[in-house]
Formats: sequence, structure tokens, C-alpha cells
Amino acid sequence: MRILSSQRVKGFVIGANQGEAGNTIWKIRVRDPGSSFDGKKLPVASVRGNIELAKGLNVSFLIGTVDDQEHHPAYRAVDVQLELPSAATTNSTQVKRD
Repeated sequence: MRILSSQRVKGFVIGANQGEAGNTIWKIRVRDPGSSFDGKKLPVASVRGNIELAKGLNVSFLIGTVDDQEHHPAYRAVDVQLELPSAATTNSTQVKRD
């Protein structure tokens, strides 16, 4: 696996398919206007820690390549981790004290 850049890319989990060996292959849609991969779907190659992916989760990841059977680069989402909302973007209820 070759990593294309050390800059993390943002996206979200769109679902999973069963692989040929019966394993689950998760897929992510890149949602990062600064990336040349914006809008593309990538299969997940690895996750950070013991996180479990689920449809709709916002994530960040690196993009890597492996060679397919015909020696063409196949892109993968690598080191996928949850993208936690920042305090500025969360909707929290403030309790007013008198």
C-alpha cells in the first residue's frame, strides 16, 4: 500500500458490501472540496483503533493505492477515523441561570 499524501481527507460512510471471501467491505464517499477525489467512492482498507463503521458516519482518512490484478492503481481509504463535530458546529442547549 502506498499513501498518496499525509493530508487527511473528509467524507462519510455510505454502506457496505459483501466481498468475494464473505468479508464486509465498507465504502466511503469523499466529501472534501479541496480534494481531487471529492464525490468519489472508495473502499476502506483500514480503520484506526477498534472503531466500528456504520452508514452515515462522518470520517477522515488518508488515500492510498494498491495495484489491481492488471497492475493499475486502485484507490483505498486508509486509517479511517471518526470525524467528531467541533464545538462551533454542534447545537447545544445553553441553560440560563438567574
